[in-house]
Amino acid sequence: MIRTGNIGVVDFQWFEWVLIPFLLMLIYIITSIIKEKNIKKNEAYKYFQAGIFFKIGLGIAFGLIYVFYYGGGDTTAYYASSVPLARLFWESPSDYFELMIRNPFPEGYLQEWRVYSSNIFSAETGIPYSSFLSDPKTFMVCKLISPLLIITGESYFASTILLSTLMYYPIWKLFLIFDNQFKGITFKLAIAFLFIPSVAFWGSGIMKDTFTYSATLLFVVAVFSILKYHQKWKQVMILLFASFIIISIKPYIFIILLPSTGLWIYANSSNNISSPIIKFIALPFLFVVFMGGSLLLLNSLGASMDKFALDKAIETTVITQDDFLNNKSYGDNKFDIGELDGSVSNLLSKFPIATFSGLYRPSMIEVRNIVSLISAVENLFLMYLFSRFLFTVGMKKVYKIIKENSLLLFCLIFTLLFAFMIGVTTPNFGALVRFKIPLIPFYVALLFILNSKLKFSKNTL
Repeated sequence: MIRTGNIGVVDFQWFEWVLIPFLLMLIYIITSIIKEKNIKKNEAYKYFQAGIFFKIGLGIAFGLIYVFYYGGGDTTAYYASSVPLARLFWESPSDYFELMIRNPFPEGYLQEWRVYSSNIFSAETGIPYSSFLSDPKTFMVCKLISPLLIITGESYFASTILLSTLMYYPIWKLFLIFDNQFKGITFKLAIAFLFIPSVAFWGSGIMKDTFTYSATLLFVVAVFSILKYHQKWKQVMILLFASFIIISIKPYIFIILLPSTGLWIYANSSNNISSPIIKFIALPFLFVVFMGGSLLLLNSLGASMDKFALDKAIETTVITQDDFLNNKSYGDNKFDIGELDGSVSNLLSKFPIATFSGLYRPSMIEVRNIVSLISAVENLFLMYLFSRFLFTVGMKKVYKIIKENSLLLFCLIFTLLFAFMIGVTTPNFGALVRFKIPLIPFYVALLFILNSKLKFSKNTL
């Protein structure tokens, strides 16, 4: 069923016919209990069960498409490189745990992986792909997947169900936060966080994006809890865990997340100061502290960020764009925002077109397959929501609403910076629709909230 180059063909096993229905039934029972226990106190829980099964369903659909329609892809390669780890657990637990807590080689170091892997893995376990074993960021995903394969007996689809279920927690928590902060639009916020098809499709399967998307939302949940409820130690630990996952797999997300959070904390501090005099004195200092601290932290993480470190960021941007444009393995479904020459001024000149591309492309006329069609329909809907208040209300009222709520400011800054980053580095629609999923719930929620507040303001005039 799943054809691989390192462990052969993995067929659907008889026990999976029992395990998969059992898991779905167990999840249904547990979510039913949670829903009934909480729905009287919070009506938002009426979406709890539907949201998790929407995610599971599209996670399974993702696997079915790549296994049976495409005949494989990144997801099956991650699976095939995780199976040897799961088998290693049973053959040599000490080697398994040693491998889990360290990276075998620096990124890109290919020369001696065969020697190392031959000492650890065997013909019975199989050997992970060399490109996965030698890339710490890619291999981290294999490490995270391996416990699920151990539990499910190496079942791809049962592991997908468990992964989708586990990664639902931060999504649901952030939905509850927004629902509590912005009353009266629960259904719209449920759409933003729980029921966007492209987000559930790309963020539920055995892929990097599933982990980094949920870790990004978990990071925001922790920051909000610290600012709002002062739940410091527990949330700080959650914050560090989410940061570790993001930096270990996709450091560029952290590059956008950290300064956006710094501005969020700054705005929150500003809104909590009532005295104009204290504001005048304190705010410039706070701005320097929060933004300077963000930059210092990013700089101090240079070794962990590798090619995404601050001093290499522009060079990496140019190299990444060139790779997507000229590497034929990515296909011909591309767009071009213009040449990057490595200068800051040139990079900033691409901000309008790159940000627009990150937010609203592919368009309906750029669709090449059913997956990009779903994203194009969503982008058309986003343009409609944006145009509603842009042309009927104006940006002055929008600015006032965002200024008064630091969480909305974070949504705006994170959305714009993230859209710019992926728009300028990812001129390939296939990759773009997958890489952009962390910004989508924040942007959709922002548009729904603004439309709701502006509509209320208009009705009260």
